[in-house]
Amino acid sequence: RGSLSVLLVEVVFLVSVFFALRSSVLMYKKVGGSVVLDSGHKSGPLTSVTWKHQADLALEWFGSDITCYRTFKGRCNLDKTTGSFTITNLILEDGGKYTPEINSVVGGTMELKVIKPVPKPKVSTACNTEKTVCNLTCDANISSEFGPVTYKWKTGDTELSNKEELSLTTVCFKMEPNLFVGTL
Repeated sequence: RGSLSVLLVEVVFLVSVFFALRSSVLMYKKVGGSVVLDSGHKSGPLTSVTWKHQADLALEWFGSDITCYRTFKGRCNLDKTTGSFTITNLILEDGGKYTPEINSVVGGTMELKVIKPVPKPKVSTACNTEKTVCNLTCDANISSEFGPVTYKWKTGDTELSNKEELSLTTVCFKMEPNLFVGTL
């Protein structure tokens, strides 16, 4: 009896982990863009498809016409062979959890975060009086509606830093009596 209950706990745990992994899809898309939400359906004909946004119906299809609800009207489509749900002209309110139901089988939940495009940043410089050390700072008016923001300072294909500030140092070499070469 003891080993049966351990086996049962392990099976429940594995099933829980499987569903937790299935529902951990997170996507970021920008306002005005589009997204294709994959239903996860791999084989067999489709007889019915519904997609929920949070707890509300977003789309349903039962073999004839596709019906899109609420704010999705005029902005959604369904791939009738895969069950994938396309939303165009994304708005901030489209963000949230989406769950497909294909042929009466509920699929994994995915989360969409719709974010605003990041505004053009300003770069400011602050140098010491000799101009041997300069700090460059990248600043943009960023809030949570822009999603996670990363900073990268690059020259060509080489990444110099992934922070908001970059410090540059000038090194001078005396080549000839009246010629100095400086490099950063």
